[in-house]
Amino acid sequence: MNTTTYLYILVFPQKNVIKIGKANDIQNRIDSLRRWWGEVNYPASYYLSIEEKSVFKLEKSLHFLLSRYSVEFNDGDGKSEIFAHDALEKAIDVIDLYASLTQSSTRLQKGIPEPIKPQSDRKKKEKYEKAAAKSDRFFNSISACADRFRKINKLIAFLMRYQSRIQFQYDIVDDHILFRVRQNHARNHHASLSVASLFSFGVEDFDVRIGMNCCSAVGVGDVVQYRINLIRQDADSFSHPYLVYLCSQAERMLAHLPKRSLATLDEIPIVDDAGVTSSIFDEWRDDR
Repeated sequence: MNTTTYLYILVFPQKNVIKIGKANDIQNRIDSLRRWWGEVNYPASYYLSIEEKSVFKLEKSLHFLLSRYSVEFNDGDGKSEIFAHDALEKAIDVIDLYASLTQSSTRLQKGIPEPIKPQSDRKKKEKYEKAAAKSDRFFNSISACADRFRKINKLIAFLMRYQSRIQFQYDIVDDHILFRVRQNHARNHHASLSVASLFSFGVEDFDVRIGMNCCSAVGVGDVVQYRINLIRQDADSFSHPYLVYLCSQAERMLAHLPKRSLATLDEIPIVDDAGVTSSIFDEWRDDR
């Protein structure tokens, strides 16, 4: 069985020399030579895949034919295989002649694959810390959203339980819930804002950061109306799949709540919130 090894021509620009030798693992050989001859020019170096029984003959032939280019060093690993850089083209010609005469199926290859340099400890740490921070932000945002929906479901359960005391009515129009509450049960303005803040969500994953406010509130007379946007997944929205799922579960909870509470004897009409907002801006402009 024929064993394959490598003949190499390594270019060492720091010493302006080349080294011609053989090795089963060129990179391991480069690692041991670096101490003596400096860094290898990987793109400018060469290698030839060759049978082990032939590599010794070719290597020694090159050493003999290029002996006039030999460079003397007092010390150094492989010092007897070091030649002036001027010998490079001659060595290539000899190897090409050898391949032609022996009808070898392999040819001398230029450029030795350069090993991937390991990242410094600092870069590794920064990369780890960045990934860990993203992961923490993702799970923290997911946890915060889950807690918001838990409170929303508890609010729905509260309304189911006390519907005989609280006057409310709601309608689902397109992808909006128009939820109205009589003012005497809405407590005050701050309580209205507190409820509306439950419907503010934010998710940050490894790809995107999404923030959305799904509720607005307006008051007219004794009625406070909450316009709640249902979270849908479609081409025109920027919603996150996780929020879509949580919203779908809250909608299933809402399905158990009557559209009109037992305490609501008279219908609570839908408030024209766009009109209310417009009138507020008109008054603000008039006061300026």
